[in-house]
Amino acid sequence: MTIFSSGDLGYAWIIIFNSDKKGNYTSYTCHGDLGFVKNADSEEINDSPERKFYIQRCIRLTNPDHCPDKLEQTIIPSLNRKSYLMAKLMGMAVKNPANGAYTKINNCTWFAGYLWNSITNEQLIYEQDFNGAAYAEKWGIDYLALVSKIADPGMLAESLSKIKQID
Repeated sequence: MTIFSSGDLGYAWIIIFNSDKKGNYTSYTCHGDLGFVKNADSEEINDSPERKFYIQRCIRLTNPDHCPDKLEQTIIPSLNRKSYLMAKLMGMAVKNPANGAYTKINNCTWFAGYLWNSITNEQLIYEQDFNGAAYAEKWGIDYLALVSKIADPGMLAESLSKIKQID
């Protein structure tokens, strides 16, 4: 799991700028052993606006239901629940079920992509097709039979790069 949650294969997170004031932001993602993480800005985990990134998409949020307090009451708990249930299906131990779980299927890109599409009503592609049923028996991993897509930072970057207009 370490290579998958290291950021070495890519990484995705959401930053909501609450105002023009430096440091007034809220960031969200899903990390390794932690699951859901809000406002991580440390040597180990940096989801701040200062972190370097390959590609970004910035838009203005105008819907009051998309402010951080509302997201933390609606969409985010649902994502955490889905990732927790997948982890349980995979036989993974989850330290804090309320924070969900980072899995190879429900990773940072899955979290950020799903949250982005929910907030913006855009349909960024952040998953690639995966025929889990073809590998479930071969690899001895029964839950893979249920998997038809896997979130991939490269797919998200490719989808973002195709957007020509910046709001």
